[in-house]
Amino acid sequence: MIGFQLDPKGIDKVNKEFLEGRNDDLGGAEILRSSPVMINVPTYDGSGETVHPDVLRIDAGFGPQKFRYWLAINPYPGSDDSFENPSVFGSHDGVLWELPEGAPNPIEVPVGVHYADPDMVFFDGTLYLFFRQGYTTRLTKSSDGVTWSESQLVINQPTCGLLSPTVIHTGGEFKVWYVDTTDAITYTLATRTSVDGETWSDPTGCTVNGVPEGRNLWHQDITISQSGGLVGIFNISVGAGADGLLHYGYSDDGGLTWTISPNFLDRIHSFEGATQYRATLLPVPNMADVYEMWYSGRSSTNVWRTVYLPVVMIDNQLYPIASTSRKNIQWDSLSAPSAAIGKILSQKINTEELDAKSGRVSLQQLDIIDGVAPTDTQFGGIINLGGSGNAVIHFAPATDTGYWRLMVNYTNGFRLWRRNSGGAYDLVLNIPKETGTVTVKKLGVANSADGSTLGTVVKKVEIFSATGTSLGFIPVYDTIE
Repeated sequence: MIGFQLDPKGIDKVNKEFLEGRNDDLGGAEILRSSPVMINVPTYDGSGETVHPDVLRIDAGFGPQKFRYWLAINPYPGSDDSFENPSVFGSHDGVLWELPEGAPNPIEVPVGVHYADPDMVFFDGTLYLFFRQGYTTRLTKSSDGVTWSESQLVINQPTCGLLSPTVIHTGGEFKVWYVDTTDAITYTLATRTSVDGETWSDPTGCTVNGVPEGRNLWHQDITISQSGGLVGIFNISVGAGADGLLHYGYSDDGGLTWTISPNFLDRIHSFEGATQYRATLLPVPNMADVYEMWYSGRSSTNVWRTVYLPVVMIDNQLYPIASTSRKNIQWDSLSAPSAAIGKILSQKINTEELDAKSGRVSLQQLDIIDGVAPTDTQFGGIINLGGSGNAVIHFAPATDTGYWRLMVNYTNGFRLWRRNSGGAYDLVLNIPKETGTVTVKKLGVANSADGSTLGTVVKKVEIFSATGTSLGFIPVYDTIE
């Protein structure tokens, strides 16, 4: 996700930020604080409950809408595995997800035993989607993320369990790792290789060091780090996924021997009250040891949710990156066919499972089309409408210092205010709109003076429409005076 910043000089202080306070539910032990962002996925069953995420990033964009992030995931309402069919979604930032236009949802439904445990690989212009059916693994492919081939059986292991296959392509071959269990007592890690993703070698057992006594491997995701090594997130549970915790692991010998670190996230949020489940990990380009992570969890009321959380690796251990390190205002998707009308996609407030004090509030799909906004009642009163063509979006509570107010006006542009301690609003961001183009003439930050003299352009930011078409570039100046 584009949008979080981390000062490399302060990276060794990350641990301090999360070892503040105690949790009585955990016996008063010091805990790692985290601020995940709950993602909202348009599941085909309408529940929004999801499990077992797997995410790819394709920096050049992929498919007709040029999504940079691709998510394979299963709906799992109330732990009902009959809904656990592989579903694929696209995103431009890794947080806002949508079904690619024209794509099936789900990708496929089973005949017989239910599906589960999806994992995706992008290789040679093709998405490879692997998923489990019983103790077998199936594969379907797509050249655009919209049209998918009929799945085929690629791994059949009928005499023993095959759980949570995780697949990578090394540049020379495909590799898969999975949990091998035959009796629901012994859980080991096995690996295979393939040239084409369809015909696989015989399994080779792996050595895994560091699994806590009384616990076992359950689900995992393995990826290639920025330095080219193999790293992964391992769900270590009691038996079949109960009381799960997430652990970082790494291998120095190509994935045959793994070292597991202690769990790095305590279950302090309600959405993960019963268990942390499968996670997926992506290295952030040009930011050594920084990763994006998505993981699913189950609440004590048997509700499944998936969240996003950036993390940093220090001395072979992961730490969550503070929400205070993500300093940005993010425009998720904007198309403007004329100066007077347009469409803005944002998100709907969802605090059902995530305490707002613990992380950013996430939003889902507010559409303002042709300058006309939805009614207040659609969003529980968080939206107040101005005149024709205007929408004012409030981030409640309105009486608090630091409360944000965003005004969208398709005639005059965009304005963002922040309430100060005196109860008045300071204009933070003003983007006027003239004759069909968006320009920035004056920019004021917090209480500083406005600036109108532009310095040298040092970078450019490309803007895309909701369909992935480039709308042009926004210049980034070294100074505004």
